[in-house]
Amino acid sequence: MNENTTLSNDYLKNIATQKFAGTNNTFIKIASSGGCSPSTTIWNNSIPSDLAGDCQITIYVEYTYNSIGCLTTVEFTYMGHTCPAECTTCGSGSESGEESGSSSGSNEDEPDYGGAPSENPLPPVDFCENLNQTQKEGMINTFTNLLNDNCSTNLIVKKLKQTPGLILKMCIDSVRVASNAHYNTTNKEILFKTEFVSTFMDVFREEIFHAYQDNVGYTNGIGSYGVSTGRANIEFEYKVFRDIMNGYPSALNASPNLTIKDNYKDWIETITNFGSTYPNISSITDFNIKFHSFLNEHTNTDPTVQGFIVNSSLNPATLHHIFNGLVKNNCGM
Repeated sequence: MNENTTLSNDYLKNIATQKFAGTNNTFIKIASSGGCSPSTTIWNNSIPSDLAGDCQITIYVEYTYNSIGCLTTVEFTYMGHTCPAECTTCGSGSESGEESGSSSGSNEDEPDYGGAPSENPLPPVDFCENLNQTQKEGMINTFTNLLNDNCSTNLIVKKLKQTPGLILKMCIDSVRVASNAHYNTTNKEILFKTEFVSTFMDVFREEIFHAYQDNVGYTNGIGSYGVSTGRANIEFEYKVFRDIMNGYPSALNASPNLTIKDNYKDWIETITNFGSTYPNISSITDFNIKFHSFLNEHTNTDPTVQGFIVNSSLNPATLHHIFNGLVKNNCGM
């Protein structure tokens, strides 16, 4: 794979879309500087080899830094692609790479989130006033894809819809958001940094999960769990959810401790039967103990939670709530 194009070395820019240039495949070189050793580049998912030259590919980028601020690892994941309608060799694309649209159309007389409220399978959604109809429809399409993605996200969306009085507000605001997105517990607001991020499934899923933690998973919400009182727990809980959902481990990717990483991998594979089932956490007597042991490693090594303090008495209530007899297949979605 040729690395002949350079991306901005901005660790907050975790989403990138680049032009696919025929056989020049893709392409990233992050140069080290200032006495740091060269970083390691990791690619996940192969880019299809038959894409035409005018196709667009979407890549998810994660950066890992060591304790002195040097970039150590750049991990790229191919997420999907889009191609012009007339292109016959572009393939079918993927969910995250397709252009946003809405089956409900853009008639302004219709509700912003499509269809009458009684017919809408999603929780009620409000939008910031500065959003146009295309942006609103893009978010609703992504929300609908989340509902239909798998049994665990289906449960999350349905439970949020059943929460009395809950209205989620969605906004795009590059000023108020430091990274990709943020869930605000005070006003149930999900803020996305850019329009593209607002329709990116992985980012959207995490913020909806935080909304679920706040409104369903924890009796008193998560607003009181700040940097020094348990936010490390809240963030790691999502990563464990994602690994259980996917059936493979990634939460400890930043850890240099291979033994602990192997132990975490064994744990995820064991409780999910190598990705074939969801665990029934109520029957796993040491689940909380294992969760906390890996939580400590995550907090100590992952730059996204640097400086956070673990709340040793806060157990992963949301995971218990979701994976409590839920089947992975044939859940009636």
